[in-house]
Amino acid sequence: MWVKTIISLSVLLLSNLLFGDTDIAAGNVVGSNVFNLLAVLGLAASIRPLAVDPAVLPGLAWLLAVTAIATILLATGRRVTRLEGLILLALGMSYWLGNVFV
Repeated sequence: MWVKTIISLSVLLLSNLLFGDTDIAAGNVVGSNVFNLLAVLGLAASIRPLAVDPAVLPGLAWLLAVTAIATILLATGRRVTRLEGLILLALGMSYWLGNVFV
């Protein structure tokens, strides 16, 4: 299920970037994540209370750190350079690889 979301967001992001709509591309990524966090999690918790397993806390801390870094990069120049993009990509890949192989 999550693969469809990633593929559709990636296609939308790439098409926006190819046509120069970088503001829309960033808005789609941020908006999708905020919606998934607040609406989907909120709806699920309103139907049935959710328990948080302590094992997910390191992953949440990592996500918070990456979100803070991305926010700082976007707020400083309102532009993410290629180097900053590569840093974010490396952080994301290291998180993914850490979860897959550990």
